[in-house]
Amino acid sequence: NMAPLRWGICATGLISQDFANALSLSPENHTIAAIGARDPNKAKEFAARFGIKTVLDSCEALGSCTDVDVVYIGSLTYMHFEHARHFLKSGKHVLCEKPLTLLPEQTAELLALAKSTGRFLMVALWSRFFPAYSRLRQAVTNGELGTVRLVQANFCLPVPEVVRLKEKKLGGGTLCDFGVYLVHLASWVYGGEKPLSVTVAGHVNETGVDRSGGIIIKYSDNRLASLTWSGDSGPATTALVLGDKGSAKLEDYFWCPTKLTLNGELIHMPTPPVRQGDKFNFFESGGLLYEANHVKECLEKGLTESPLLSHKECQLIHDILAEGHKQLGVDYHNLDA
Repeated sequence: NMAPLRWGICATGLISQDFANALSLSPENHTIAAIGARDPNKAKEFAARFGIKTVLDSCEALGSCTDVDVVYIGSLTYMHFEHARHFLKSGKHVLCEKPLTLLPEQTAELLALAKSTGRFLMVALWSRFFPAYSRLRQAVTNGELGTVRLVQANFCLPVPEVVRLKEKKLGGGTLCDFGVYLVHLASWVYGGEKPLSVTVAGHVNETGVDRSGGIIIKYSDNRLASLTWSGDSGPATTALVLGDKGSAKLEDYFWCPTKLTLNGELIHMPTPPVRQGDKFNFFESGGLLYEANHVKECLEKGLTESPLLSHKECQLIHDILAEGHKQLGVDYHNLDA
């Protein structure tokens, strides 16, 4: 029964709101010590909604806030690298929304910095900490599906109104927002193994970021992942894991599943419901509590990386995304170009 983990929240956007809401479901384990944001009015509003005492006038100020153990970074994608680097250098532990960065060399720099500062760093691939993902991994490793040969998954949702996905200057693009969940799932099923090859095709918009595409990841021993993402069509949001003796299906929505069909048997695993009188912005955001609890467990054990999502695998996932961007002709080195 350790004291509650003291969180600082960086940025007040929709995902930060849902994360704060999820933390509020478990006050014995988590407390939000401070909110940092560019817009002081939004920060004050956020603080009032979630009962946060300390309101800071910038995200960066969280780094020198002594009441904060760990910072949750919910800022726009293109800001993740600078924010995470600042907080690690300030001595804070970091849980950063996905993707960790837009460039694999930036991911490598952050992982090395976490190592050198002795701080915990994890990318917020919350899916991995859902009960359905634990049960799926168990089924794969203990042979319930025989030898798994194919992961087939779709993340296709028409989201024409989401500006941050369409604008390169905001670090947009659907592969690093939707596709990261697909790549992450394949990596989870195949135990973080480095693939033999990655083949990608897709459509790029006028600002220079992708809207849709397909990725075939070839692993050793006749194993494949076939993954499709789209911000222009859908919905198609399930995932199949196929072996030579059985199959598993993560039902809608595979990245935050409350249902797993395992060899024909449907298993229900509901997420924690939202607190009275409030609402989530995204599907099943009560499940954000799973990753928050995992961070707390890791910190209580003195770990600097998650045993379920190692730095090595984090780099691999971002390397696969980078290879996809290269093949698509999406270049994040200059966001204004």
